[in-house]
Amino acid sequence: MKKKFVLIGIAVVLLAGCSGKSKETESTKTESSNSSSVSRSTTKETASKATDETISGSESVTSDASSVDADYPYTVPVTAIQNIVFANGGMNVPQTIGVNFTNESNGKITFEQANPDAMFTTVYSAAYQQIPTKTIRIFSEGANGIRTVSVNTELVMGTKVEDGNGINLEGNMYVFYNNNGGISLITPNYAGNVAVEDMDVMLEYLVK
Repeated sequence: MKKKFVLIGIAVVLLAGCSGKSKETESTKTESSNSSSVSRSTTKETASKATDETISGSESVTSDASSVDADYPYTVPVTAIQNIVFANGGMNVPQTIGVNFTNESNGKITFEQANPDAMFTTVYSAAYQQIPTKTIRIFSEGANGIRTVSVNTELVMGTKVEDGNGINLEGNMYVFYNNNGGISLITPNYAGNVAVEDMDVMLEYLVK
C-alpha cells in the first residue's frame, strides 16, 4: 500500500511540472507576437514619415495627378488666380501685385507702388496661357539666394489701362505652386542692379 501512494505522488508532481512549462511557453509566444506587431507598426510609421518629408521638400509642387495634364504638370488653373494679391519686401519694386482673372482671356494685373509722398496704382490687362515646362531662376522672397523652379503657367501682359506714375512695368509673369503648397508669382526684376551673370534672374512674390 505505501508503494502505490509514492507512485501516485510522483505522477502528480510530473503533471504539475508539464502544465507549468506549457503556460510558460504560451506566455513566451504571446510576448514574441506582441513584439513583432510593435516592430511592424514602427516600420510603417517610419516609412510614412520618410515619404512625407520627401514630398514637403519638393519645389514647384505638382497638383493631384488625376487633375493635371501630364504635359503640363506644374500648371496653376485660372480658377486659382481669380482674385489674389502678392507681395514682395524688396526695394524699388511694386510692394503688391494683384492678379484677377475672370477667364483665360480676361484678366488684369494691378501694381501698387509707394514713394515717400504717395501710393501709385498701375493696371494692365492680361491673358492666361499654358506653356511647355520652362525652368526659371528666381530671387527667393523672404530668403537669401537664387533657386530654379519649373513652370507651365504664363500671364501675358497686355495694354496699360491705368497709369499711376508713368512707369512701365512690362514683361510676362509666371505662377507656380511652391514647396509650401502656396502660389508664387514670378515677375521681371523691376529693381535691376544685378551682376551681368544674374540678368536672367526674376523676382518671387508670395501671397500677401
